[in-house]
Amino acid sequence: MGVEVQPGLLALAAHIERLDAARVGRNPALPSRLLTQIVTNHLENLLHTIVTNPTSHPHYAELWNDLCAAEGAPELAVPNGDGAGGTPPAQGGPF
Repeated sequence: MGVEVQPGLLALAAHIERLDAARVGRNPALPSRLLTQIVTNHLENLLHTIVTNPTSHPHYAELWNDLCAAEGAPELAVPNGDGAGGTPPAQGGPF
């Protein structure tokens, strides 16, 4: 499996890794290792958010509510369908 990354972004990640490695006296990690760690961190954060903030995304709320129903704890269900409590979608602009 591969991940396509803009060359400038990969260079930025490699530069930061070189700085971090020099600061603690170790060899910089290979770019492939950096990307693996970045993707892993992101996915672990998604998994963490399902439990710590299931209202942050409608899919999380549905998954959480299904789990609550399966475990016989409907009182722990959260609102779903609109991402209640999450950030509203942007109305334009670059961010």
